[in-house]
Amino acid sequence: MYLSVFHQRKRVFVGPARVRVERRVLAAYRVLMDIVSEWARTEAKPAQVDRVDMAGTAQREYMTVRQLKDFIATHAERVPPSGESAEAHRQLSDRLPATADFQIADTKLFAEALEARLRDYVEGPEIPERLGERVEKALREQSLRAWSLIRGCSERCPLCGSKCDLVGEHSRHHCAHHLFPAFHGWMDRNTGLPSFNHCLGQATRLGTYECKDGTWRSLEEYLQS
Repeated sequence: MYLSVFHQRKRVFVGPARVRVERRVLAAYRVLMDIVSEWARTEAKPAQVDRVDMAGTAQREYMTVRQLKDFIATHAERVPPSGESAEAHRQLSDRLPATADFQIADTKLFAEALEARLRDYVEGPEIPERLGERVEKALREQSLRAWSLIRGCSERCPLCGSKCDLVGEHSRHHCAHHLFPAFHGWMDRNTGLPSFNHCLGQATRLGTYECKDGTWRSLEEYLQS
């Protein structure tokens, strides 16, 4: 019953939300493609520039991925906060890893290769498939967490069979709605009739109970057996 309702609600809410998320992801990749193209046109230096240091040794300067990251961050600052692509710009400037600072020997070739790879990624099935897998995984985990809260603790009172009231992690169990032990099959030893001694009553605490080995013991010994 619970799973049927959960999946019905999932179809109503998750489908449209997934479409919106997919559009935002694709828009972010397209923004990245445009920025990389602009960076290659306006900021990129020649493939290598020779210079001479203090010791007279020829050195070669290269563009780096860090410079591309800085360009994206600067570009994001120029985008109006209310613009449609503002969020995509901010995400791109935040998501590029700071450790990615390797040198780029040929900026034009790097930009063309990166754009081509991004285009294949955007136009291919990988984004919808990965997004679908992550959504389904998150929904499964959410469903299990919700069901665990609905179901509650599985421990029961050994006398009346009422469930523990507590939810979440706990080491001591508690029940505030005990039934008569008769509802769990207990019979009075003396009369042979269903037992209507309340679980927390004195008669229950002072009584004796038949254990699995056929021996009659006190309540404490019965619970520990």
